[in-house]
Amino acid sequence: MNDDLISVVIPVYNVENYLEECLSGVLSQTYENLEILLVDDGSSDSSYVVADKFRRRDGRIQLLSRPHGGLSAARNTGLCQASGRFVYFMDSDDRIIPGALETLHSAAAANRADLVQGAYCIGKMPADCRCLSQKAGKGRALLCELLETERYIPQVWSLLLRHSFLKKHGLRFEPGLIHEDECFTPQCYWLASRAVKLDYPFYNYRKRPDSIMGRSSPERSLPHWLRLTCELAEFMRKYPASWQEDRRCCVRLFEYLSMRGALLAEPLSPLNVPEADDLPAEYLPVLGFFLGHCNGSRRVRNSASFRLGRLLLSGPGKIYRSVCGSAK
Repeated sequence: MNDDLISVVIPVYNVENYLEECLSGVLSQTYENLEILLVDDGSSDSSYVVADKFRRRDGRIQLLSRPHGGLSAARNTGLCQASGRFVYFMDSDDRIIPGALETLHSAAAANRADLVQGAYCIGKMPADCRCLSQKAGKGRALLCELLETERYIPQVWSLLLRHSFLKKHGLRFEPGLIHEDECFTPQCYWLASRAVKLDYPFYNYRKRPDSIMGRSSPERSLPHWLRLTCELAEFMRKYPASWQEDRRCCVRLFEYLSMRGALLAEPLSPLNVPEADDLPAEYLPVLGFFLGHCNGSRRVRNSASFRLGRLLLSGPGKIYRSVCGSAK
């Protein structure tokens, strides 16, 4: 069904060396019914010039400009302008293979899915990239399975999303948040009536030291991780689990977040751990739990935030019960 318009949202910020390769890959898609929304987020290099060159070359491209506000804000700007039946978010320094959107769309249409997720590779793209398998089901059940089998991918550029689904639930990216995908993607899975996971590495992720993630130190990232975990906790309060499978999914999700948070906290010296007075009160139990799962020093373990976290959140099950309460 090539009648379905796909809105491709690409935030652009200081990527003059990579943007042409990214856009060439999008324009070479075998699925041609595209609306390509380039959102220049106040670039200070020649990214806007490159984007405008492509806009004049292909009528499917719209170029939007906004003051610098970060990746989440730029994505939200593109989402507000999107008119497609499906929405795909891409980073402007990466690449996708020619058949990517056609394969994702076919899976979405065949399964009437709210979201379809593929996979990615780092470095050279595989010569023969085919969809080897697919698994469809209710979003929460599929999320739980992916977490339990360690195949969960939080990055939003691996997802094709139904636009009406995003509108219905008011799903947006949290402005000013690093690791924003870790907050957005679980919400999509949790609310999806139907989701599909493809064993299909269509996305070529570029690692570079001057990217957002490349510049992020543990000291900078940890407060954002605490914030996104609390945001997800608040989200779970709005959509409590009802069935045994959902409860297991919630536990697995917070177990995953705790493990990732502990990895962020691991390299920090006690002097670099955020002080309790510098953090919102709701962050303290989460920080304490993270620190409790890494090899912190005695000073860290004696901190007020750790003691409070140890008291309130001694395990993923207690995180779940703290967030969602007892199932009825």
